Amino acid sequence: MKTVEIRLAAGGDFGHERLRRDAGLVGRDHDRGAVRVVGADKVDLGALHPLEPHPDVGLDVFHHVANVERAVGVRQGGSDEKFARCGHSVGTSKQPAILGRVHRTPERIQLDTTASGYMVRGRAASRGGKPFCPAFYILILHYLEFMASDALPLPARSDAAPRGTRDQAAIGLGLFALVLGAWLAIHLWAMFGLSITAGNWPLVVAVFAVQCWLSVGMFIVAHDAMHGSLAPGRPRVNQAVGATLLLVYAGFGWRRLRDAHFDHHLHVGTAADPDFHADNPRHFWPWYAAFLKRYFGWRSMAYVWTVVLVYFLVLDVRPLNILLLYGLPAIASSLQLFYFGTFRPHRHEEQGFADRHNARSNSYGSIASLLTCFHFGYHHEHHLSPQVPWWQLPRRHAEWLKARRADR
Repeated sequence: MKTVEIRLAAGGDFGHERLRRDAGLVGRDHDRGAVRVVGADKVDLGALHPLEPHPDVGLDVFHHVANVERAVGVRQGGSDEKFARCGHSVGTSKQPAILGRVHRTPERIQLDTTASGYMVRGRAASRGGKPFCPAFYILILHYLEFMASDALPLPARSDAAPRGTRDQAAIGLGLFALVLGAWLAIHLWAMFGLSITAGNWPLVVAVFAVQCWLSVGMFIVAHDAMHGSLAPGRPRVNQAVGATLLLVYAGFGWRRLRDAHFDHHLHVGTAADPDFHADNPRHFWPWYAAFLKRYFGWRSMAYVWTVVLVYFLVLDVRPLNILLLYGLPAIASSLQLFYFGTFRPHRHEEQGFADRHNARSNSYGSIASLLTCFHFGYHHEHHLSPQVPWWQLPRRHAEWLKARRADR
């Protein structure tokens, strides 16, 4: 969320202070009341999760709740179902606004997607109070389109999450521990316990390949954390896991990559997409060079070189081990991620894309899909359902193929 936009929205109705519609002074604390939003317009054009009913989606799947500092009132507008915009009709609302107040430390919030629009309910009941200010309507819509840099910390309470959500979190965190643990164990052995000789080069090649693949896995798990699908309902856990994996992978900053990835979903396949190369939508190397330049900045470079120098100068790790079993697997994993997770799904071909997501999926089987990019090659399904974790994408891909055959 752009700070300027928030401030402009916050001041748009300041004149209604005397009508108790907006809290401009001490009332911004909102007396720790709860918020309940019912019937917000469906945002299909810009929302990250459009038209996908899912019983276990918490608001953290929208990448956490924006830090709210003002009262809120939302009416359901009568805008077009398929082409929702930020401008919404006034006077065509189907439901009255619900009275309530913003809660600085909210209870867990659940999201239901229905045919009539998004329904957002807080667990705590509204306590009544000042009428809501419609300016927050704008904030809600912008929130669905842009990720605010500051997020409300939702409590990580397992008893508040549905069973399906808890199971997804348990599986996701278990796979995270398996991927990171395997990478660390092999990495430490490769740096400090393996002597590279002419006689064990097949072992070296195998270690190189496994570390490259596990590096891809670390990034994919971090990607799930960005969408909140790693551990639904646990934003602190998602952030901690994602930030740790990105740091270990190449010293990447969590917030910078997360925000860039949300921009990718909002502007996919356009000049505003940070992962797309509008000047070379068909050519691998110019696109990859621009991709690498955009994300591998001086901080990542400083991190990698610090690790290398500490290994070589302080810990006396052999340079050949560092090069073959740390540096090259990292570079190879970036090529693998880019080719299977960005270039192939989003490149321009003679046959166009199926819809506005400007993405396509590969036709690999489950094993080949896992080995190439942890199922991230089922990319169209990911854009259709960003809340689905990587290990569930094969099932979603099979469901999509079945529905496609049924429509023929």
